[in-house]
Amino acid sequence: FFFQAEDGIRDFCLSRGLGDVYKRQVYILDNLNEEVLERFALEGNITENSIIQFYEDWEANRLEPYYSSEEIPITNDEAVKIVVGKTFKQIVLSDDHDVLLDIFAPWSGHCRRLKPIYEELAKRVAHIPGLVIAKIDGTANKVRELHYERYPTIKFYPRNNKLAPIEYEGAKDLQSLINFLKEHTTIHWKEVEDHHPEL
Repeated sequence: FFFQAEDGIRDFCLSRGLGDVYKRQVYILDNLNEEVLERFALEGNITENSIIQFYEDWEANRLEPYYSSEEIPITNDEAVKIVVGKTFKQIVLSDDHDVLLDIFAPWSGHCRRLKPIYEELAKRVAHIPGLVIAKIDGTANKVRELHYERYPTIKFYPRNNKLAPIEYEGAKDLQSLINFLKEHTTIHWKEVEDHHPEL
């Protein structure tokens, strides 16, 4: 269906991954796929003819879905790598490495409590080549291949099976996360040395 987003429904747009909309815009939200709500945005001027053409292009499957994304960070050299919508395939779905991904919301108390533990985890395993510890702001980045129901959600993407990530359901403590990685990583595991105080 269509809707026109104006200032009064900014929160509605944000909650559905349509970005921070301050201008009038037209979208189609397609939920025919039960797993993914796909979004299509009309680009250019909004006129009667452009809306008709937009709808006809959608019906004919000529449109690419719209997914919101933060800008790619200028630097990304911290232990926890930042993933945005535009870099999800490049970082998370790359066959070159295993990836542990934290999907977080900045406003979530649970996510804030996990943050220092997750950062410590990244430092502890930084010596293991081929293992990436990453995070993505789920409120600002929407990706077709990323499905989750709560914040935080942690998923492990093995390099030999990126289409079947393993969701972490254990305790949110450092040792449990290390044990999970040790169990599921596809690369040679190098024991983690305790160079940092326990959180």
